[in-house]
Amino acid sequence: MFTKFDFDFIDIDAMTCASGLSAIHKARKLFQEGYTDVILYAVDIIEETQLLLFKQLGIDLLCGDGVGIIHLSTEGVYSITDTSFCYSQDSSPMSVSSEGYGKVISSLNVEGVNLVKTHGSGTDRNTIEEMKAIEHIDCKKVGYKQEIGHTQGASGIIELCMMLDREEFTKALVLASGLGGFYGGCVVSKE
Repeated sequence: MFTKFDFDFIDIDAMTCASGLSAIHKARKLFQEGYTDVILYAVDIIEETQLLLFKQLGIDLLCGDGVGIIHLSTEGVYSITDTSFCYSQDSSPMSVSSEGYGKVISSLNVEGVNLVKTHGSGTDRNTIEEMKAIEHIDCKKVGYKQEIGHTQGASGIIELCMMLDREEFTKALVLASGLGGFYGGCVVSKE
């Protein structure tokens, strides 16, 4: 697909849901190194074998196919003012904890945030843990998986694009987590 373009740098990220936030974190570092444009491309076409683990564990999860592409630039309407990405062994590989999200949130400047885009994995236990981590942030919370299904590795990019279409936010906290204890977050502001 990108064979006609001349890239200075290509990286592949594969940590399921946290991949999008990891890619944004890496893009921000590239901007700090002098790059001016970064393209993030995410695709996940769900196959039955991917759902097998969820079924074996009795996790009823609505999944959907997803493709997303976003062009990040040093010039634009939105600004990624802060990113954080960490690994935390505080829960099982199939679940999240409020402590894991808390590590990410504590390293971000969330002052003035008027919207939180939750990861919202689609499981009751994970939702409770994520809500505990953000209950101190007094603003509107939104999630998209209940509308589009869980698009796995593409979810971070797709949901960020959906959030950018919202008129009401001026500064948003965007969260994600991935299998095996990966947590990510970024703060996006309208300029």
